Amino acid sequence: MNFLYFSRTTALHVAARKGYDSIVRLLLDKGATIDRREEGVFTALELAIIRGHRDAAQVLVEAADWRKTMTSGETFQICSHKQERRTPMRWLIYDFPDLAKIVFDKCVKDPNGNSDPDDDSVTYDFSVIDDTYMMISKQLKEGEEVLSDECSPYHRNGKLKKGAKMYSQDHDFVYEKHPLKIMLRTALIYIDPRNSAISAMFMPTPGEKQTQGRSY
Repeated sequence: MNFLYFSRTTALHVAARKGYDSIVRLLLDKGATIDRREEGVFTALELAIIRGHRDAAQVLVEAADWRKTMTSGETFQICSHKQERRTPMRWLIYDFPDLAKIVFDKCVKDPNGNSDPDDDSVTYDFSVIDDTYMMISKQLKEGEEVLSDECSPYHRNGKLKKGAKMYSQDHDFVYEKHPLKIMLRTALIYIDPRNSAISAMFMPTPGEKQTQGRSY
């Protein structure tokens, strides 16, 4: 696994790494680029999570451009492997589940906000949490084809793009390491419990062990 998108350290990176949430907010208000990667690896959000700075991370996930922070700079070879993805959403689930809930709630279309009184439908956008698919990108060296998040694997209507591939061709591994499975194992509920059908997806099965933590 490698990383793309090189850039130098910015004030936003430093503030996030140090946990200065008020400075993070100020920099964003002044137009700081929220998704710039320090040395091609981590965004400000990822740095805040890694260093355990919850408040700084919250400022970033509540920002207007929050979606830009949800992609990873990692790349994968097109093959079968057992390397788990390291995405901001996964890290939030492991380390700051309350912030993961904030992100997940942003992906739900509130029926009460619909102008049609007869429309009580609820729309869930799973593109943020379903990181199974990636698009092919050319690596800088030797023009090698790799999988990356440089381009979204989904169309605006939510349909998968032609050419999108699973980050690993090991289907069983991808299934077991899916973010929804991580939620299940950690016994976390990320939506309104009144939505019982969806909440049931995240409840631990009887006798299933809860797991906490992960390695960076």
